[in-house]
Amino acid sequence: MSENVVPFPNTTDIERVLKGLKTGGGSGTFNGMEIRLDHLEKRMDRVEDKLDVLTVMVARIEGKLDAKVDYKWALAITTAIILIMLRAEIFAMIAAIS
Repeated sequence: MSENVVPFPNTTDIERVLKGLKTGGGSGTFNGMEIRLDHLEKRMDRVEDKLDVLTVMVARIEGKLDAKVDYKWALAITTAIILIMLRAEIFAMIAAIS
């Protein structure tokens, strides 16, 4: 059995189970359930903590992505720079074709 699973009490003897049931006062329906609920509650607390950390991480990543130039703009700027650098050659080709 996995280490994170608390074994459920054997319920084959229905009389024993019925005697173990609580009739009020909270804290679970029977003794074995309280242990399992405690385990689940602790694990859910850890899940919530991890989810909070992930939320902060996603927000940080979104902020970084918003600040970066996307690839389309980078390609457009690079193409413009190349065209400016080669403008004399481009004009010479156009003049030769005309």
